[in-house]
Amino acid sequence: MEEIPLIFILIRACVHYALFEDEFYLKSQIAVLKETLELFVMKYNPKAIQKED
Repeated sequence: MEEIPLIFILIRACVHYALFEDEFYLKSQIAVLKETLELFVMKYNPKAIQKED
């Protein structure tokens, strides 16, 4: 699988929303970005994110 930079995902989602006003696509891509960033932070700084139980 080809690696896609995170900023490209955000820009593509914003352009797609601007052209088609597809809010579902925008929100789903932002959710993917949030999960990906959380995984990066947990990998490189596990103490940074502490979930509230």
